[in-house]
Amino acid sequence: MQALAAASRRSPLVVGSLTAFGVVSAGDVAVQLLREPSVDLSRSMVPATYSGALAPAYIVWWKWLDVRFPGAGLGPAMRKAMVNQLVTSLPSNVGYMAWCTLWLGGATSRERAGERLAERMRTELPSIIVAAFSFWMPMNALNFACVPIPSRVLFMSLANCAWAGWLSNAVNSPTTRATIAPAAAAGPQVLGVGALESVAEAAAGRADAALGGCAA
Repeated sequence: MQALAAASRRSPLVVGSLTAFGVVSAGDVAVQLLREPSVDLSRSMVPATYSGALAPAYIVWWKWLDVRFPGAGLGPAMRKAMVNQLVTSLPSNVGYMAWCTLWLGGATSRERAGERLAERMRTELPSIIVAAFSFWMPMNALNFACVPIPSRVLFMSLANCAWAGWLSNAVNSPTTRATIAPAAAAGPQVLGVGALESVAEAAAGRADAALGGCAA
């Protein structure tokens, strides 16, 4: 950890990108192995490459939030988490859906990617935003309040692994499995990486319940 922190101070953007890529790819492989004996590396590359590409932008953004809302208490952390969620949730989720659609759709069907993406945004994006807000708002607040700056990318990458595992559990619950069985039969283009798109409504419900438990 000390070596990682030292490297992050020297080259924060490069180390952040490599950390996000490595942790998210390893986490997705672990989630796959919990469900089945084989691993689809192509599936793992989707969230890993997206996280690695976005990590430098988030590092710069978080630094701006630290300057704009100084302080280490709960109040500044909550303000930073709220602004972060309001500003980044929509573009990051739209970008991820587009990346999944292009990567998992295959080269022969990419001419229809725009049509598929528009349909997914219309039918799935609202539920995804609700689920993401319920999970990532507390994670961002904890990140800003308790995690040292050099370790923030590592912490959020680990949280991303937990997010994927939680959604994987939602996919495999009896209720959700019955709901998404037709989508599962359609293949990875529908389930996507971490099954985020197909189980968004179930995840949103579970997130609300979890958030209520924390509040209690």
